Amino acid sequence: MNTRICGPLSNILQALLILFVGLAPAGCARSPEVQFYALDAQWQSSEGQENDISNILAEVSTPTLPSYVRRDEIVERLDDFRFKIHEHERWVTELDKLIRDFLVASLQAQSSRVSFVTGSSKMADQATYRLDTFFSRFDIYHQNRIEVAFNWQITDLRGTIVNGPNSITSVEHLEDGSVNTMVLTLNSMMHRFSVEMAGRLDALARQME
Repeated sequence: MNTRICGPLSNILQALLILFVGLAPAGCARSPEVQFYALDAQWQSSEGQENDISNILAEVSTPTLPSYVRRDEIVERLDDFRFKIHEHERWVTELDKLIRDFLVASLQAQSSRVSFVTGSSKMADQATYRLDTFFSRFDIYHQNRIEVAFNWQITDLRGTIVNGPNSITSVEHLEDGSVNTMVLTLNSMMHRFSVEMAGRLDALARQME
């Protein structure tokens, strides 16, 4: 027996069928692939640098960053009041932890007299010094420039400041608007900062020899 649906119910079913067919392609569309970025601390050590393992240990604390960039998404500043959060371009971890880990590796590559660990390491309790950094400005201006300003200091086991507070401000212009260029530029800035900090720590270590 054939059954026919007529009247208002038939019209409703036809409308639902048209709606389903119209939405089907959208439901099958793939979301953009997320790209992940990291800072690379694989720099060549200074020529003639000593390779002996040092018994002087420095703890590198997690840096303090402005809250609007302390996340895994890459954040660009459009103007004084507007920001762009890149949902599909992200750091491999939260930016403050990423910078901390970069500093540990980069400082180790630059220093000839000090070994470095993070505050979460079990070896941190044995550290002779502690390196603290505070970023008061960390702005990536879309397709324009990067502005970074931060203070850093070195304290001893008693919490006494033995070097600092020191202040570094840097502005680097971007050659284009690509995320790759932005990451490479930021990487270069962080490397220059680590060179200066490693030099101060090596000077303190020489005084202990």
